[in-house]
Amino acid sequence: MMALTNEKNVYSWGSGEGGQLGHGNEAGLDKPQLIASLRNLDIIFIAAGDSISGAIDLNGQLWLWGMGNFGRLGLGTEENINMPKPINDASLEKEKMFFVALGFYHTICATGKYLNLFNPFLNL
Repeated sequence: MMALTNEKNVYSWGSGEGGQLGHGNEAGLDKPQLIASLRNLDIIFIAAGDSISGAIDLNGQLWLWGMGNFGRLGLGTEENINMPKPINDASLEKEKMFFVALGFYHTICATGKYLNLFNPFLNL
């Protein structure tokens, strides 16, 4: 589970399997805890999948963490990542994300020229 506050902070709790809570370990939590590494990033969108989590910041940067099997984190590896990591693939370097959906074994994100129509908080 995740929550995004009015102050653009992200909290997570539940199963920590594969690092999906983003706190640097795989421990589960029974109450919300701030994801400290996202604290000053002005997060505007969050998504939680089966064992992967993601966030988009005010500049359209996509951050992912959790189980990396099948390459679903888009990092060129199948390693589990237990803290949010920016997706910096060369093929997406000029793109600004505005939406991310996380499936069982895949990640879908959307970019576009008219993103501010969908999310007025993006700095485009």
